[in-house]
Order: sequence, then C-alpha cells, then structure tokens
Amino acid sequence: MFKQAIQSLKVIKKFFEYKSSEDQTRKKAAAQYIKNVFDEEKGLFLKIGQVIGSRPEAIEEFNDLTQTKVTAIPLEKLLPSMEEAWGFTIAEKFEHISAQGLPASIGQVHQAILKTTGEKVAIKIQYPDIEEKIREQLKLLKLLPGLSSISPLSQWNFQFSSYLEMIQITLKEELSYLTEIEKTKKMAEAYRGNPQIQVPQIFDEFSREKVFVQSWQDGEFVDAIKHAW
Repeated sequence: MFKQAIQSLKVIKKFFEYKSSEDQTRKKAAAQYIKNVFDEEKGLFLKIGQVIGSRPEAIEEFNDLTQTKVTAIPLEKLLPSMEEAWGFTIAEKFEHISAQGLPASIGQVHQAILKTTGEKVAIKIQYPDIEEKIREQLKLLKLLPGLSSISPLSQWNFQFSSYLEMIQITLKEELSYLTEIEKTKKMAEAYRGNPQIQVPQIFDEFSREKVFVQSWQDGEFVDAIKHAW
C-alpha cells in the first residue's frame, strides 16, 4: 500500500500541474502520466479516469480510458483463476479463447468458442486480487486531498466524496458477477420477444462470483456511433 500511496501523491501533483501549467508540453506530459497510472492500476483509479474521460471537455489522454486503448492483462495470467473457479480445465470446455482481451476497471472479456456447440461466447473474468486492490485504493483515496474543495478532480465538477461513498455502499455488489447475471436474466425476461433489443444469454454452467460466460454480442462503441452521426 505504501507504494500505491507514493504513486497516488504523484498523481495528485500531476493533476495540479496539468490544471495550472501554461506550458502545453508539460500539461500533455502530466496528463499522459495520470492516464498511464490509471490504466496500469485498474480498479477505482481506472473508474475515476473513465468518468473524467467521458466528459465533453476531456482531452485525448483521458478519453482513451473510455475506449479500446486500455491495456489488457495477458490471458495466461487469468487462466488459472478461471480454472480454479470452474473446477475444470479450459481445454475440457472451450475449443478456443482469444488472447486479446477487452479490459475494464475490475475485469476483462475474452471471446471464446464452446467445445460442445461451437457457439461464440464471451468470458468475463475479474482480475486476480482486484477486490483487495480496490479496498486498498478506497482507503488510500479517503486519505488523499481528493475530498477537499481544492481537489484537482473538483475542477472537472467531479463529486469525489459522493463517488467514494457510493462505492463503499455498492462495493460487494460491484465485485460479484452473480448480481450482473441476475440482472441480465431479468432483463432478458422483460424484453423477451422484442426484436429491437438483444440481451445476452447466460450459460449457467459457468456462472461464478468472479467469472461467467454469456453469448457473444457484436456491437459498436458509443463514441464510434457518435462520430458517425
């Protein structure tokens, strides 16, 4: 946690440097540093970066955190977690798993092919030790000057203290894919028969708290659709 504390203090310093410096080269370098830390650390740090990046005034570095430019964790680091959760080997159930993952704040998605049916599916797996990391980040963020009115995040109208309170309340739910599975099933039932709305099918055999499998749904990123209009 000490290493994270030092790194977080550097991030706060870079936030102030980005917002106050008139040197465009220094501003860009500060933004790139913050983006790299959020990308590497994942968890709450990445969530905060994505909130900032989703704002209309967001610069390219932060906007990258909301698209496909977040760094994925290598698949080989995730396979042991999958097999431990499921109790069987990957080769028993899957013909193929794509090495390229689609990363998010607490986990990432890998496209795969079921061995029995040949169906294309999405495996959603949490990062190893992400729960412990988020709890450490939460404790750390509460100690930093992010809760004050002089917070660099407040300059983006980011309600930092309210966000942390919400995370504390919903953390257990956020870290359990069983909640997402239940909500997906309810949505599928609610929109059954509606040709305009597609809800992924959940494969119960693979449903666990930290990993699950659903049907693969092709789609577009919101930003790509926005730019096409």
